[in-house]
Amino acid sequence: MISKKIKTDRLSSAQESILVDQFQRGGNLKARNALVMANLGLVHFMVGQMLRSRFRYDDLLQEGILGLMRATETFETHRQVRFATYAVFWIRAKMQAFMAIDERDNQARGLNDPDERAMSIPEVNLEAEQRKSLVREALERVIQEVQSPYANAIVEHRLLADEPKSLEKVAKNLKISRETCRLLERKMLKLAKEQLAHRC
Repeated sequence: MISKKIKTDRLSSAQESILVDQFQRGGNLKARNALVMANLGLVHFMVGQMLRSRFRYDDLLQEGILGLMRATETFETHRQVRFATYAVFWIRAKMQAFMAIDERDNQARGLNDPDERAMSIPEVNLEAEQRKSLVREALERVIQEVQSPYANAIVEHRLLADEPKSLEKVAKNLKISRETCRLLERKMLKLAKEQLAHRC
C-alpha cells in the first residue's frame, strides 16, 4: 500500500514555474517528479474526501496521481494561479472517471441478482449525476466507433437503458450465449474506460 504519511517540502510559485518549464520544454522527468512529490499531499487529501466504502484507497490514489501528472503537462505558468489550485481539476477528473466506470461495471454485473440490485440503489447527488453523464458520453462514443451490431445492442439495452434488460434476455434476443454477451459487455466497458482516461 502507498504510504499515507509522505511529507514533502512546499514549493514557491517561482520554483513551481521553473520545474514546469524544465519538464514541458526540456522533458526533464526529474523536474516533473519533484513537482508531483511536492503535491502528493493534495492527492491524499482529495482521496480522503472522495473515498467510498467499495473503493480501495490505493486505486483512487493511483488515479489521482495520474491526474496530477496530467496537470504537469498542461499547466501554464503565465496564468496567475498556483499549480495546486490548477491540479485539483485533473486530480478530481481522473478519480471521478475511475469511479464512474467502476460504478457502471458493478451495476452491469448486478443486473441479474435482485438482492444485489436492491442493495445497490445509487445515492442521488450532483457528483453521482456528473459521473453518470461522463459514462453515458463515453459509451455513446464507443458505439459510434465500434462497428459491431451485437456489442452496440448490448450497450443500448444493458448499459444505456433506463430500465436495463437482463444478461439472459439480451443474449437470447441476439441469439448468442450468455458468456459471449457478458464478454462483449466487459469489452465495451473497458473501451469506455479508455475513452474517459483519454478525455481526462
